[in-house]
Amino acid sequence: MLYENTLGNPFVDINFMNNQFTETMKAQERITIKAILEAKRVEITAQGMSLSQSLSE
Repeated sequence: MLYENTLGNPFVDINFMNNQFTETMKAQERITIKAILEAKRVEITAQGMSLSQSLSE
């Protein structure tokens, strides 16, 4: 988690900052997973097209 010491600053909300950080990390993970899945889909599609062409020959 984020740095827990607010150095006496009453206006810094550590819980809010921790939640924002966690949500940002989750969003980045979702984007990464979607990109990996899309890359695999393209790879499988290309392989299917290649195999289909080989089969028709």
